[in-house]
Amino acid sequence: MAAINMPPKLPRKPDPKVAKLLGEVREWCEEKYGRRIELANALGVKPSRITDWLNGRTEPSLAIGLKLIAFLKARQSQKPESPDRP
Repeated sequence: MAAINMPPKLPRKPDPKVAKLLGEVREWCEEKYGRRIELANALGVKPSRITDWLNGRTEPSLAIGLKLIAFLKARQSQKPESPDRP
């Protein structure tokens, strides 16, 4: 049997909503050392997966993306609100 030559896979453009979510994750992780490990433990993935997402090598699955959103919302609700400035 002859081998079938498949065309090369074209790179996929990142989804803007995923990019925005990962930007929020990056900001949260950069606020304090050790947060990537905390996030990985909460999501049930290896810390290297978080690094891969933040460096654009891979994207989280839909299920993990939903967990990321819930995680960030929970953390935002725990933040003390800053007083309004006049």
